[in-house]
Amino acid sequence: MHESELKQLILAARFIRQAGMLPALQTENWAEFARRYNGPAYAQNGYDKKLVEAYMGKKI
Repeated sequence: MHESELKQLILAARFIRQAGMLPALQTENWAEFARRYNGPAYAQNGYDKKLVEAYMGKKI
């Protein structure tokens, strides 16, 4: 991953696909994506809301 941004992006995409998170990402199910990526504590840390804000480009 330290070799290039492209290799890091490819690895992240491969991880998302292999971990079964792609459907949640494609349907913009941010809570499900955050739960799968960050674990059950995602909600208390607001990761789903942070994903929405990053995707929308504004605070919700």
